[in-house]
Amino acid sequence: MKPVRAFATFITISFAILFLWAASAPQAEAQLANNPTARWIHAQINEWRIGLDLAPLTLNDTLTRMALDQAAYVASLRHVPDNIHAGRNGEGPRVRALYDTYQWPTFGNAQQIVIGEITWIGTQEDAINFWHESAIHRQTATNAWYREVGVAAVPKRDGRGYVIVVVLGAEPEVLPAMADPERGVLYLTNERYPRGSNGFSAEQFRLFDQQGRMISDWQPWQPQIPLPTGSGSLYVLYANGDRQALTETSLNPANIPLPAYETAWQTALIISMGPTATPAPTATPTPPPTPHIRLTYNRNSLTLVNTVNTNANVSRLVLASPDGTQRLAVREWNAGFIRGSLNALPPWNCVQAALLDKNVSTPTECRYSSLTLVLPTQALWRSDFVVLMNEVTVATCIADDGVCEFDLP
Repeated sequence: MKPVRAFATFITISFAILFLWAASAPQAEAQLANNPTARWIHAQINEWRIGLDLAPLTLNDTLTRMALDQAAYVASLRHVPDNIHAGRNGEGPRVRALYDTYQWPTFGNAQQIVIGEITWIGTQEDAINFWHESAIHRQTATNAWYREVGVAAVPKRDGRGYVIVVVLGAEPEVLPAMADPERGVLYLTNERYPRGSNGFSAEQFRLFDQQGRMISDWQPWQPQIPLPTGSGSLYVLYANGDRQALTETSLNPANIPLPAYETAWQTALIISMGPTATPAPTATPTPPPTPHIRLTYNRNSLTLVNTVNTNANVSRLVLASPDGTQRLAVREWNAGFIRGSLNALPPWNCVQAALLDKNVSTPTECRYSSLTLVLPTQALWRSDFVVLMNEVTVATCIADDGVCEFDLP
């Protein structure tokens, strides 16, 4: 999931039912979630890094799409190329990362981009062994600059092994965290890239539970701390003076990319796939009703609900200040507890954005709801705002009204 740029990142992992050779943004997360080979590789790299006192890498959807696209391209070729890192036009990963389809952020200019890639063709076990033995691959996998990763394992044309691509990276002002309940540890990250003008180095942090309630006061930053008890997820607020970065980390073992939780992954995959359904007879389709969205908001929170009996794609909605200088993209919000996704929000399911350490109530009309915590600077609904879809205004909302409704185009 692509992080929010206003010093905040929201990390979610969703489970889907299809393995794809090439993927769009939501499909990339599904590939990693449903491909146990990619998940295993991710976990092994993280365990390797932890053994070297380095922070584990969290899943990033843009990096996953980069890995998938390159792996699918190489797997489509009749013969293995001499340079597996070269794309369709001979370009390397640092060049591809700047393409419009990825737009990986830089640390000031195109020369200051934190992207690395390691590859292998064969089995996942051989990949890990080779990377351990190869100096250049070892340096990439264990580089302290990297905080996020995308992994792809696409079957070869002959069915013997995989084309494996791992893309590692870091973004300015994005500091993930990862929980490890088995060890009782919460791993924190910090900026290690020595160049660039827009890096964010945290000096202290504090913790919040899933409901946004503060569970620790400010503490000096350290690479790992005892994991607080709880369930669902945990929020870490990093700070350096007036600058802050917010990140969410899952406490669900099925979402933790470390070897100790492999049984939980497999169970989750079996449940998510479920039994094969018998195809229903084809019927003449009836046009679905136009999706209608209702926003309700107060000083502390905003709730988005789909009020019509058809799924609504709200992933392209953006809340923005009238002058466009502040933006809050709905696609970055947590959707882990609704019964669909942001691409297909079911009727009377809700997604909420709320301020840290504030009491938040869920409207009774919400059958299921997911909550995302934001910083005060992102609470655009406290003033008049507009709702954009594909950069076109679909609604103008007045702060004092407390409610704003509109149809999706």
